Amino acid sequence: MELADIIFIPLSLFLGHYIINRVVKKHQIPNAKPLLTKLFYYHIFFALVFAFYILTFGGDASNYWEFPKRFMLPWESWFVLHKTGTSFVFFLTYPFTQNFDISFVAGNIMFSLFGFGGFVFLFLICLKYIPFNPKIWGYKLFPLVLFLPNMHFWSAGLGKDSIIFFTLCGLIYAATSPKKNILFIALCFYLAYFIRPHIALLMVVGFGGGLLLSSKGASPFWRITFLAISIGAFVLIAPAVLDFVGVEQESLESFEDVAEVRSSNLSRAKTGSAIDISGLSVPAKIGTFLFRPLIIDSNNAFGLIVSVENLLYVLMFISILRFRNIPIILKMPVFLKASFFILFSAAFFLSSSLSNLGIIIRQKNMVMFMFVLIVLYVLGIDQNRHRKRIPKKPKVTNRL
Repeated sequence: MELADIIFIPLSLFLGHYIINRVVKKHQIPNAKPLLTKLFYYHIFFALVFAFYILTFGGDASNYWEFPKRFMLPWESWFVLHKTGTSFVFFLTYPFTQNFDISFVAGNIMFSLFGFGGFVFLFLICLKYIPFNPKIWGYKLFPLVLFLPNMHFWSAGLGKDSIIFFTLCGLIYAATSPKKNILFIALCFYLAYFIRPHIALLMVVGFGGGLLLSSKGASPFWRITFLAISIGAFVLIAPAVLDFVGVEQESLESFEDVAEVRSSNLSRAKTGSAIDISGLSVPAKIGTFLFRPLIIDSNNAFGLIVSVENLLYVLMFISILRFRNIPIILKMPVFLKASFFILFSAAFFLSSSLSNLGIIIRQKNMVMFMFVLIVLYVLGIDQNRHRKRIPKKPKVTNRL
């Protein structure tokens, strides 16, 4: 442990408690403080697990922290790092690595606050906008879904995943009241664009699609305004995003070529841990992206834990496969329709280019909370309606 860690680790813990207290006070939910506190330290635990994993087996996260230490920039030149992709992570870590002798573990705990912020947004959405708490096998899904280990593992680490998780959770929360959260929506879009431009593009598509198909949650004026902004943002950033991923704007075939090359590069022969999805149909690819690895795919303890979590996802998905749920899905509020568009778009495009189990687990983590929200909403309403239809048993009186 470095000397600066004595300052920055307690400071990170203090900020976590400050977030909890601020949320509890602002939303007037004092009973939620114990749960949020448990959630915070559960998340910190995974931040330590992630740090141990990276220090033991290696990974991009250590490079995000160590690489900026190798060069010096005058403060006026700091913004040369302000570019899309990995460079932007260097832009965020540079002030800490250059000016404070902070260890990777402490830096990891600091960045875990992004992920925890995402879980706070998720908690507030469930608490305020999911009307009924559904059950599977007699167990309530909320707050169980807030403690899924794979979500915490990747969102508690230093790097792109924790920031993207924060921005997507923040966007969906802001979409519950878009008029009041214009500046925050812009912040989420800014962070997503510079971390992963293709995710920013999906955010635009999802937000615009959700507004287009919604008749509630915003007046026609605001829906048209936000839709126009979404279309304008799409037109402006699409060329940059396509250039970022190496796709020629004019040719759809080039995207297919890139997907084929990436899938080949991540094949079993080269990595030893892939699923061959090149011959699968589009629905099968999407299903693979969302629900695998299964237990039969697991070859280590980490894969087994993830497969158990995926089993819950499968059960949740099966539980809403009812024709009677179609009207519920069609009448979902704006933020859930936006979630659906982002989730489906991410599953469709990423499943076409990924075949490595580790990459799939990592990439899908940033959107699976949207799947959870949709299931909670649909299943909750369905179970509540079903419960109301069941006639109550008449009381039996003893006439003897």
